[in-house]
Amino acid sequence: MQNEWPQEVVDFETNPDLLVQPKYAARSAAYFWVDRNLPEKADQGETATQVNAITEVVNLHTDSYAARVENFNSIYSGGYLN
Repeated sequence: MQNEWPQEVVDFETNPDLLVQPKYAARSAAYFWVDRNLPEKADQGETATQVNAITEVVNLHTDSYAARVENFNSIYSGGYLN
């Protein structure tokens, strides 16, 4: 992540509380998403299969797969992703 913002040297291991700041939280989430090739999974379609494939990476041992699919379907059908 340091290559993306070279002028900003931040040691998150020494200062992990910085990750609650919106700027660093968003960057951390985006880095995780890209580093794990999640855009490729998401671009395969808007089905439960893709939602579950992403959930397996983000939170493998959750018991909320069905709820996540339901949330995605609600958001997607509501037009919030357009």
